[in-house]
Amino acid sequence: MNLASQSVLEGLNACLDYRRRLFIAELNRSFEIGTGSGRSRFFACQNPRGQGGNRRALPKSFVNRFTTVCFEVIGVVG
Repeated sequence: MNLASQSVLEGLNACLDYRRRLFIAELNRSFEIGTGSGRSRFFACQNPRGQGGNRRALPKSFVNRFTTVCFEVIGVVG
């Protein structure tokens, strides 16, 4: 997520907040995100900020919308 463009992050945020809508500019359409038994789920990943690639810290208010799971580095099996 921390390499995503600002427009992608804003669109994702609109899906996760009270609006529960996703706007696709190329289609000029909005789509409602399911709730209740037909709920939608989002999975995202990001690498640590210090691991190159011009990664930036995401706003805490945005990151708090997700459950954080950290993994240890996996070594190469040879």
